Amino acid sequence: MKKRTESNDLNQTLEEISEMVKIEKIHDTGEKSYFDIIADNIEIEIRDCLVDESVLSTKDKITEPDKPKKKFVLAKGQHIIFELPSPYMILYRGERSYENEIKEQDIDIKVIPKTVKKRKLSAKEKYRRKRNILFYKLGRTVALAILLFSLGMIGEQIYGYVSDYEVDKQIKEKFIGGHSPVVTPDRSVPAYPEATPVRLTYPDKIQLAELQELEKVSKDFRFWLYVDKSKIDYHVMQAKDNVFYLKHNIEGVKNDSGSIFLDYRNNPERIYGSKKESIGSNNIIYGHNMKNGSMFGLLRKFMDKDYFYEHQNIYTYSTKGVTVWKVFSAYETTTDDYYIQTYFSSSDEFNDFIKDLQKKSVVDTDIILKSKDDILTLSTCHRFTINNGRFVVHAVKIGTVPIT
Repeated sequence: MKKRTESNDLNQTLEEISEMVKIEKIHDTGEKSYFDIIADNIEIEIRDCLVDESVLSTKDKITEPDKPKKKFVLAKGQHIIFELPSPYMILYRGERSYENEIKEQDIDIKVIPKTVKKRKLSAKEKYRRKRNILFYKLGRTVALAILLFSLGMIGEQIYGYVSDYEVDKQIKEKFIGGHSPVVTPDRSVPAYPEATPVRLTYPDKIQLAELQELEKVSKDFRFWLYVDKSKIDYHVMQAKDNVFYLKHNIEGVKNDSGSIFLDYRNNPERIYGSKKESIGSNNIIYGHNMKNGSMFGLLRKFMDKDYFYEHQNIYTYSTKGVTVWKVFSAYETTTDDYYIQTYFSSSDEFNDFIKDLQKKSVVDTDIILKSKDDILTLSTCHRFTINNGRFVVHAVKIGTVPIT
């Protein structure tokens, strides 16, 4: 089709279509030929199509009958295509006229929009795109490497938890059996006005023979620790520093969970001794805050008042006897708080120290503390709200009884 300009009108368009189609009569009867009918229908469809405002020049939209006809203007790059039904695509010959059939068919005329050619990229843009693709691939590779590394670390940690749990289970199965509850022997009631001594009872977690066997396994074994009705049920070690048992078990094998251990500055005799000195003592036991709840992982539950009172008794078992402790304070603190002080120059200093520990507690207790009392302190890392946080539980010694 010849190139059109805005000055082309409808008649010129139809003339060009007629010239392109080259309509010829194939009958001499004077009737319209097959191609005449096609041409008429095409002209009708074109006129109907021109009514569509989307293909008309906005400046030539005139609706008044006495005004010039509307002009059909194609944008640069546009062209017209015709979609003819199947009867138009067959050349019929013979005497029969197909005018009625043809008139019933529709001819679709579409204006094809201008094809937008892709802009040719400059060398700079090509370089920038290649660089972006490279950065994307590199970033994806790094992210995948970090993901695989993280999965490996998580897997190693889970394996460590399972392995440490199995080792601890084997130690308990090897040295500790099932026992029936044991209480202290009946005591004679002293004559009035002396008060009746408190009759202490304790859960039968471990027997004397088993404690003696644990002492043979390691010279660093000191006693067995049990918090009433809880999973805190472990052997307690003591080394020449506060580092070794952070990553070693009772057999000296290195592991991530480590062991529960007594501060190296403490004298274990103050744990199971029954004799009271002029100044009390602060005996500190450390344990990891394991995410699976082992070791001291559940110590933070003492923040809850109901849990506090349901697990208020702590027991330490040694070959010298069973010591019963009663929790009087539990709180969250930081490493800046020196609650691990072990030396006190006077009874007044120690008395002020333990009174301060009781004031920090999130749960109030009516336990009366004295300057000669021995204190048991359970300490673990606590980073739920503070990076260098610690969670601490303090208990006072109630008394020590023989073990069977």
